[in-house]
Amino acid sequence: MMRELKMIFRGAEGILLRQSPPFRKLTTIGTGGPARALVVPFTPGGLKEAVQRLSRAGVPYFTFGKGSNILVPDEGTESVAVWVAEGLTEVSFNGKGVTVEAGTTLPRAAVLAAASGLSGLEELAGIPGTVGGALVMNAGAFGREIGELVRWVELVTPEGETVRFERGDLVFEYRRTLFPVEGIVSRVCVNLTRGDRDAIFRRMRELNRERKQKQPWGEKTFGSVFKNPPGASAGKLLESAGLKGASVGDACVSKKHANFIVNRGRAKTRDVVALIELMRKKVREVHGVDLEPEVRRVA
Repeated sequence: MMRELKMIFRGAEGILLRQSPPFRKLTTIGTGGPARALVVPFTPGGLKEAVQRLSRAGVPYFTFGKGSNILVPDEGTESVAVWVAEGLTEVSFNGKGVTVEAGTTLPRAAVLAAASGLSGLEELAGIPGTVGGALVMNAGAFGREIGELVRWVELVTPEGETVRFERGDLVFEYRRTLFPVEGIVSRVCVNLTRGDRDAIFRRMRELNRERKQKQPWGEKTFGSVFKNPPGASAGKLLESAGLKGASVGDACVSKKHANFIVNRGRAKTRDVVALIELMRKKVREVHGVDLEPEVRRVA
């Protein structure tokens, strides 16, 4: 298996091919088996070449960042995992524009911007994912969505071509960004505003304190399990349906916020999936609302 992949990536530059550990070691929820292998690109060009080589060889693959919004089967997957958060982490500044590689975490991007006296990312600083993943789902918090800040984005298509789209080419919806073509985000440029450095950091600290009070901070969890349905809060629907504390195995609905699942010890992906379905079923029975998961499941 690895021998075939080593042949595929022979002579490739800016790419590391390695054995995949179980995804319970690579995800914030702490579940999942190994991928076929890990591919780590260290530059946007490396990402482009990795996609080209995998696509031409017909090898299935998926991308992930900090593992904060993904579920991998307990038995693992035959797909190759392209790990952008391990290598694509460069951030550069040009006036009020900030170009961020897709594997950069939102907290790191926000801190670097704040250190440069640039405001706009404070509300997103507590989201544990990467900038690339955040853009794909138009992640948001405290009334701010990342799509509001985008100037342009570069994608790598399944054919391994790099294409750039300006803001006007994109459609930003609630927890979804529509791109003109299918692809993997490699770089994003965001527009920020000048501000007082101390005030920006103070705002970030205030928002993170509020987040820690309301959400299961420091536990094995991913972000929100479900999107908010129109005109309602998924967390409130789940709480009023009596789901706080509900569990399957070691997967448990947080008692602090009902739209979070925590791994209390040795939860399996199958436990998390079963609990998600239990939550959806209960809310459907009590409220007549079908909640849509935010979490991405890998086959």
